Amino acid sequence: PALFRSRVNAIMAGISPDWTARAPADVIARNGLVTWGPETIDAGDVADVAAFLLSPRTDYVNGAVLAVDGGSAYLP
Repeated sequence: PALFRSRVNAIMAGISPDWTARAPADVIARNGLVTWGPETIDAGDVADVAAFLLSPRTDYVNGAVLAVDGGSAYLP
């Protein structure tokens, strides 16, 4: 076992209502905003995943990138 039991994981946050409200319409039209799911994310969704990653339930999760996107994607 590692001395400090360090883990490195990341959260990849998806599109939020704040982003779509600020993004120019031509940027969205040119690059594409695709929504597969019914909702965009909010800060609480990202916080829930962060709390999960900090919990003991993820002792064996290392090097993961968890997408929190609500089924939406920005496709450049």
